Amino acid sequence: MEKEQDKKINHGSMRGQKRRIHLAFWILLVLGIMRILYILFS
Repeated sequence: MEKEQDKKINHGSMRGQKRRIHLAFWILLVLGIMRILYILFS
């Protein structure tokens, strides 16, 4: 039973980490696009 709980905790932290990385990726993508647009229109 303890092993199953450990698996659940590890799985949850992995999902949280993936979501955080995904969020950072989208923020960087948006910033990159904004920078390109700023350079094009300035």
